Amino acid sequence: MMHPTINKRIWLLVSIMLYGVTTVFAQDKQILSARKSLASKSYSKVLSAAKKGIDKDKTAAEWYYLKACAEYELSLNPKYQGDKYSYDKDAVKSAVKARQHDKENNYYADYEATMQKIVDRNNREAMANFAKNSWAKAIQMYKNSYDLTGDTIAFGMLGMSYWGDHKEMDALRILREVTRWNYGAKSEGWGDGTFIREPFEIMSNYFLGKNQIDSALFYTEMGLSVYPKNRVLSYNESSILKSFLIEMGRYELTTDFIALVDRGLTFFPSDSFFLRQQNYYYLTQLMGITQTRPYDGADSLMDAFYAAKNTEVKSGIKNGYDEFLIADYNLFLFKCLDYYLRTNTKNTVPFCFKKLFVRVNNVPEWTEKIAESFLKNPADSVSRRLISMMYTDALGEFPWNKNFKKYRLAYFNNWMKKPRHRGELSNLLEMNDAVIADFPLDKTLKPMLQKNLISITDSSISEEKMYDCWTYFNRLRNEFPQTTQLDYLQQKLVKTDFQKRYSETRIYYTTVKNKKYANTGWNGEGASCRAGRLPDSTLYRVLHRVNYYRQNAGIQLPMNLSHERVQKCQEAAVMFYGKPMFTREPTRETHLCYTDGAKEAVAVAQGIRESNPAQCVTIFMDDSKSAELVNRRSILNPEALDMGFGSAEDNSVFWLLDLGGAPDSAYYKTHFVAWPPAGYCPKMLVFEKWSFSMAANLTDAKVTITDKNGESPSYGVTYDPIPGMLLNTLVMTLEIDTKKLTDKDFFNVTVELADKRKFTYKVTLF
Repeated sequence: MMHPTINKRIWLLVSIMLYGVTTVFAQDKQILSARKSLASKSYSKVLSAAKKGIDKDKTAAEWYYLKACAEYELSLNPKYQGDKYSYDKDAVKSAVKARQHDKENNYYADYEATMQKIVDRNNREAMANFAKNSWAKAIQMYKNSYDLTGDTIAFGMLGMSYWGDHKEMDALRILREVTRWNYGAKSEGWGDGTFIREPFEIMSNYFLGKNQIDSALFYTEMGLSVYPKNRVLSYNESSILKSFLIEMGRYELTTDFIALVDRGLTFFPSDSFFLRQQNYYYLTQLMGITQTRPYDGADSLMDAFYAAKNTEVKSGIKNGYDEFLIADYNLFLFKCLDYYLRTNTKNTVPFCFKKLFVRVNNVPEWTEKIAESFLKNPADSVSRRLISMMYTDALGEFPWNKNFKKYRLAYFNNWMKKPRHRGELSNLLEMNDAVIADFPLDKTLKPMLQKNLISITDSSISEEKMYDCWTYFNRLRNEFPQTTQLDYLQQKLVKTDFQKRYSETRIYYTTVKNKKYANTGWNGEGASCRAGRLPDSTLYRVLHRVNYYRQNAGIQLPMNLSHERVQKCQEAAVMFYGKPMFTREPTRETHLCYTDGAKEAVAVAQGIRESNPAQCVTIFMDDSKSAELVNRRSILNPEALDMGFGSAEDNSVFWLLDLGGAPDSAYYKTHFVAWPPAGYCPKMLVFEKWSFSMAANLTDAKVTITDKNGESPSYGVTYDPIPGMLLNTLVMTLEIDTKKLTDKDFFNVTVELADKRKFTYKVTLF
């Protein structure tokens, strides 16, 4: 017999279990009843039952589903619409709680259709708030939609709402995920109707604005794979790739360059810029590879060039600006030959011609016999430029054959008897030099050289090719100093040069609120430490002005632009923005915009409180505040062959110092550099301080200056050598009113060195 106490415990346990079962059965019965009411559209009964069920068990997910469904349906009834009722909002709240308590999705499938209707309406209302910039409301509503169904569009709109509300980190976190979802779905070929373009645009623009180019490119190209015709993404992609290519093209062309070009052509197959860069790569590489024999790799490179263009032609690419989009290989070779002839590219012209000749004439290879036949008596219809280059090529390829020199001399003499066009003069001059080297005892060749130098100098001046002008003029003056046309040519040259490389290199100012700003085109900002860049047009205006002074003063070689120095000087100019003084030892602590490049630049560069870099060059040449004319001497330094500069809102930094050694330093032991220069000088550029420089000891030198009346103005002469500089300099400070000078004035200058050498020159103003 069971113990009485144990018996009571068992009955108690059984009673509890029976109560739980009874309760469950009761709830199931109530749920079933509510479901029937929902099916019969008795929504008020469903709502009442759901509220009672939730009061008894606040974790019962299905009661929340039933409540949400009832509230949604009631919200559609005009009887329950208006400010008095909130069934539409209550439906969303109930649906959210249902999803929170149904983590295993045990009931979701039964109520999915209504859940989607609730989300669709919620999204429409969210979009209305989004359109009104009611970001907080839109954020909550889109968050609800995403929580209810995992709707990717709602998730994307949630990110954009955060972006509109300037909650950058929340926005980027979501938009980053959305872009990857869209990209993945597109890659797998599904979900087209759920894609959103704006996240790609936002991510692309955001990283582009932060100058994080790799990230910008990543999201831009991801977006283009989904939206290949999107204007924002296409513009960003094009801009990024073009800026990369322009920057890379300034230095060395590598396989990375052509890979970037091909990347651009993938997105923009008929874009003129990318097609031209493709041509630029192959044409430049071919030019480089054919400069020295043997031409290893030239054939395969030419074939690769043709293959790239032929592939584009076959794919239907058309572009009237790309002359190399040609399917026929022979015509393609002819176009390459024509290009190198037009650009006067030695060695590459013969390479292209021989390759074309072999194909057209169906012969195995170009031989010595073929070369002799072609060059013995060239037809008049063949370009003289081509013939000139083919003679040089034949002598390089078959140096043992003496006939080519004889053929060239005969051709040259015949050429001199005929009219000579401007475009032929450089090749004629080269052939003139070559036949003099071949036949040094032929006394008829030197006078022809003088004649050709006069012609090409005059022609170059007329064509305003200033760098070529000075090269030819200096050679004519050095080799044939008695030439009667020298004075005429110099007048014409310096007046043209003043117009082209001084007047036309001005950078004008704009005045805003009584402050002058130089119109340099700079895209940086000192206050935000953004170095930015000066456009090439500004860079070369300043370079041309520097070389105007150099070459007129007597420097044989012009300065080149170092883009590495340009970048470092630009960083230095921004580093000095707003600073009261320049220093050669900046630190991260003393200069907010400090960079290592800026520090390297300022160690040797010159700073000036002037934002107009073209004006800076003239200020440096005037150099009125320097007793030793340090700035002028930096510009007129034959050893300085590379320069850089940068300009910010309130200053400019110039890197002119270069003591690497001038390649023609011996020249300056017998020739001087002066400003104002020997010959002709604009009266506006006659400064108070005159200078005379040579690679010689100028101690105890005597200077005599007289004006057009033979009178000597008051002047003082100082000589203060700077250690390390190639040229020593005499500084003559004249007490004359430069504003009263006219174009009828001239001065005679004589400098007699201690070794009795005497240099006399005339400065004529215009």
